[in-house]
Amino acid sequence: MILILFFGISLSEGCKTSQIPAYYRFSPSRVKKGITGCWTKLTLLSKSTQDLPLEISGELIAVHPDTLYILTELKLEAVSSKSIDEAILYIFDNQSRTIGVVTGLLFIPNIVAAIVKGTGAYLVLGIPWLITGTLTSMFEGYDDSNLLMFPSRKPLNEFKKYARFPMGLPTDIDRKRLHLIK
Repeated sequence: MILILFFGISLSEGCKTSQIPAYYRFSPSRVKKGITGCWTKLTLLSKSTQDLPLEISGELIAVHPDTLYILTELKLEAVSSKSIDEAILYIFDNQSRTIGVVTGLLFIPNIVAAIVKGTGAYLVLGIPWLITGTLTSMFEGYDDSNLLMFPSRKPLNEFKKYARFPMGLPTDIDRKRLHLIK
């Protein structure tokens, strides 16, 4: 019963970032080592004067004082910061699934020993690890420190350091040649 609960929780936490392409799901140690910007999801005001959908997601290319540049699957979009209702920047991939898998793998020897020896004592020995790993996975899953959120916690200016071009979009760059990494 505990194993079923554990695996259910560990698999459900991956849903937050499941729509982000694999190349943009960084581990915490790879955040600033990549050549791309972080994945960003924007929700625009319904009264936006721009001809854009109400929700845009893509790689953060640059942040200027009045404009965010988001590279979507189709093209580079310049979004006025005044038309943004909410923005979420995914700095790194949540590690709850990894913690859950490691916990499950480390409990397997206890299961095997219990089956081979025919006693539940080996299962009892692994329960502290199982409980600790499951709780850690749950807390990690609900921790959103891997996100920057506008306007609730951070100003848009804080997003700059996670853009492909943190100093702003270079003037000499061919915008049509920019593409998402697949």
